[in-house]
Amino acid sequence: MIRCFIFFIASLLIGLSSIGQVTNEQWNIYPVIGSKYDQVVDTDDRVYFLSSGSLYSYDKISKETYFYNSTNKLSGSNISSLYYNPEGKYLLIVYADSNIDMLCDDGRSYCLSEIKDAQLSDDRTVNDIAFGENCFIVATNFGLVIYDDVKREVKESALYHSQINTVAVCGDYILIYTPYAMKYSKLSDRHSKPESFSQLRGMFTDRIIDICEDKIAWKNLNNNTLVITTIFFDQARVSENNTNIPVDSPITKYDKGFYFRSGDKVLMFDNEGNNVDEFALTEELAASVFGLWKGKSSVWFANSQGSANFDLSSQTPTVLSDWYKPESSSCSAIAYFYTSPDSERIYVGNLGPTINRLYLPHISSLGKDGVGLAQTTDIIENGQIRDISIIDASASTPEAQKFQINNNDKRMYGGVTRLAEDPTDPDTYWIGNGLEGLYVVKDRKEVWKFDVNNAPFYSSWYTRVFDVNFDPQGNLWVGLAHSETAVGPYIMLPAAKLRKGYENIKNDDWIWPEMSGFKASSKDFQSLFCKKSRYGFFLSSTSQSGFYVLDTKGTYDSVKDDKFYSFSVVFDQDGNSLNPEYYYCMAEDKLGRVWLGSSQGIVYINTTSGIDENTTVIRPKVPRNDGTNYADFLLDSDQINSIAVDHSNRKWIATDYSGVYLVSENGDRIIKHFDTDNSPLPSNRVTAVVCDNNDNTVYFGTTEGLFSYKSDSSPSYDDYSEIYAYPNPVRPEYSGDVTIAGLMDGSLVKIADQAGNVFYQGRSEGGMVRWNCCNQSGSRVKSGIYFVYVSAGGDGQNSSGAVTKIMVIN
Repeated sequence: MIRCFIFFIASLLIGLSSIGQVTNEQWNIYPVIGSKYDQVVDTDDRVYFLSSGSLYSYDKISKETYFYNSTNKLSGSNISSLYYNPEGKYLLIVYADSNIDMLCDDGRSYCLSEIKDAQLSDDRTVNDIAFGENCFIVATNFGLVIYDDVKREVKESALYHSQINTVAVCGDYILIYTPYAMKYSKLSDRHSKPESFSQLRGMFTDRIIDICEDKIAWKNLNNNTLVITTIFFDQARVSENNTNIPVDSPITKYDKGFYFRSGDKVLMFDNEGNNVDEFALTEELAASVFGLWKGKSSVWFANSQGSANFDLSSQTPTVLSDWYKPESSSCSAIAYFYTSPDSERIYVGNLGPTINRLYLPHISSLGKDGVGLAQTTDIIENGQIRDISIIDASASTPEAQKFQINNNDKRMYGGVTRLAEDPTDPDTYWIGNGLEGLYVVKDRKEVWKFDVNNAPFYSSWYTRVFDVNFDPQGNLWVGLAHSETAVGPYIMLPAAKLRKGYENIKNDDWIWPEMSGFKASSKDFQSLFCKKSRYGFFLSSTSQSGFYVLDTKGTYDSVKDDKFYSFSVVFDQDGNSLNPEYYYCMAEDKLGRVWLGSSQGIVYINTTSGIDENTTVIRPKVPRNDGTNYADFLLDSDQINSIAVDHSNRKWIATDYSGVYLVSENGDRIIKHFDTDNSPLPSNRVTAVVCDNNDNTVYFGTTEGLFSYKSDSSPSYDDYSEIYAYPNPVRPEYSGDVTIAGLMDGSLVKIADQAGNVFYQGRSEGGMVRWNCCNQSGSRVKSGIYFVYVSAGGDGQNSSGAVTKIMVIN
C-alpha cells in the first residue's frame, strides 16, 4: 500500500503534457547542483539559485523549491548567467549557446532566441545585460542588441564585429565598455555603427554598474579596488572617486544601492556611492556565493551544503532558514555509469581521460586529459540520488595541488577516471586518477591512496590510473599507463592480499597478468568481467587497437594458466572483416553474449561457446521490410557510446549523433528511438546509458546532466504475490499510462470491467505492462473499478481471479 501511494504522488508531481508519442510522465530531468554555486539572485518574492548550469528557486511565501527545465518553463539547458529586472518583474536567463529566456514573476516564460538563431559568422557570446525603461540591452562579442521588453522583440541590433564587454543604462544614456574604453550614446539614438558612441575615458574593468542617472560603480582591475564615477553627459567628462577599497566579488545591485565583498566583510553603498552599512562574514559563510535585496536582515548564501538564509543585522548571525540542499545530481556532464556488484546501486561519474575520445567542449579548457576537472560522483539507490564525491582528497603532484589552491577546496583533481565499488563494503569505492594514482573513498573522505610510494605503479611524471575493477572473486584489477612493461598495462591484487589491510599490502603482493600485445595508451581503458563465463574483456582508447579477451580459466587470482587474445581485426558471420577505429563500450547480456559498441556500429560474441583466436563476431542486421530480402547492419554509421541490457534482454544503445535506441534481444528490430525531436534529451549526443535492475527506470547520461525514462520492462517475479498498479486511483487530471508491475516474465494480462468486458490484453515485458485507460476504440474508459487478471499460461486459462484492481475517476 505504501509503495502504491508513493508512485501515485510521484506521478502527480511530473508534468502532464505530451512529447510526440511519449508522455512527460515517463521522463525525469535531474537538476544539477554542483559543489559550488554560480549565482544567487534575491528578489521580493523568491530567490534564484544557479549551479552547474541548472536553475531552481525558493518561494519565500509558500516555502517551496521549484526546479526549472526544458519540460516546464525553460527552452533549453546549460544556463550561464542570470539578470533580474525589479521594475519589469522578470528574470533573464542566458544560456551557453546565447539563447535567452524571459521568466516573469507571474510564472509566464518566453523564449528570445534571436541572438542564438542569428545568421552570423561572429561569436554570439552574451557578456552582459542592462535594463532601461521598457527595454533591455544585451552586450555581446559582436555588438549590441536592444529588446523591447513589453513586446518581447528586438528593437535594434548593432553588428560591430567587435566585443562589448559590459553595458549600463544611466538615465537617458547607454554606457558601453569595449576593451580599455568607456563610451556613451543617447538611448533614443540609433546605434548601428560603433561611431554612434562617443568615448568618455580609458579604463580597465570587467563590468560597470549604473547606480543612478549620472553615476556608475566599477572595479579597477589594475588594483582590484572600487571606483565611483560621476558622468557629466552634457560636457562629455567624468569625475571619479578612487576609493582604494578592495573588491573581492561581483558588484551587485540591491533595492537601495549596491554591495560587494571586501575581505571578510560585505560593504553596502547607497545610490550616491556612499558606504552606508556592512556586515562580517564568518569562516563558513566566506566560502559562499551570496545575494540580498532588502538589506543585511535577509542574506541568502549558497555553498556545498546547499542554501541558507541569515539575518546579519546584529553581531551574531541569526539563522532564518537553515542549510538545505535539494535532491539533485552533482554531475553537469556524465561519462559513465557503474552498477554495484549486488545491483542495488548505480554510480554516476563525470569525465576524466575519456575526453580524448568523447570530446566535450565544456572541459576542454581544463588542461590535458581534463586534469582541472574536479571529481563529481553520484549514487542512485532506491530511486534517490546523492552526492558521494570526495571532499577531502590528498594531492601530491604540483598540478593537482594547484587546482585545489585555485578552487579553495580539497576535492579530487588530476583527471578523474573510472570507479568500482568495494565488493566487501558497499560504502567504499575505489577511483582512479590521471595524476595521483588510486584513491579509496568512504563517507566522502579519502581513506587510502595507492601510488608509486606504496605500490608497484609505473610513473614517468605521474601515477596514471585509467581503470579499476573487481573480478567475480573480489580480486582488484588496475589499468595503468605502463607502456614500459612487456606483459601489459594491468596489475592485479588478490582478494586475500587486499583484505589484510591497506597499510600491510606490499609491492610483491601485486601480480602482473600476461597481456602482452595490449596496445596501452595514456588515455583510457575499460574492463568487463563476465558473470556467465570465465572471460574478461578489455578496451583501449588507442586507435584501431580492437578489443582483448583474457581467458582466466575460472581461476582469477592465478594467472599462470591464463590465455590472452587480441582481436584487432575480426570477421563477422558472413566472413567480412571489421576493424573500426575505436571500440567505445561493452555489456554482457542475459545469455552471456558480450556486445561491443564502436565507431562503426555494434557486434556481439557468444562467450558460452568458448573463445579462441578464430572466434567470429555477429553483426546484428535489421531487415528493411520493404518487400526485399535486404537488411542493414545495426547503427553501423553511428558511434556507439554505451550499451545497457534491460530486464527483457533488450538493448538500450546510446549514440554520439542520433540519440538513444531500444532494440530487440538480438538487435534485429528497432523498438524505440529517442532524440531531441521526441524527448527532453538536450542533444543527440548521449554519453552513457544504464538500466536499473530494481525497477523499469533507464538512465541516460549526457553532456548536460542526467535524464531517466520509465520503460515498459521491469524485473519479473516468481509468483503474483507482489502485484500492484500505479497510479491508483487514476484521477481526472492524469493522462498517462497505468503501470501493472510485480508480474512473472511473459505473463498474459487482461483488464476488464465488472461486467466482464475486456479493455486490454497483452503480455508483460519482464514484470510489467502498461494500460492507457482506454477502450478498444481509443476513448478513455468510464469511471469505475477495473479488474486485472494475469496468467503464466500460454492461453490465459489458468487465471482463477483478479489479482488487483484499478479505480478510474473521470
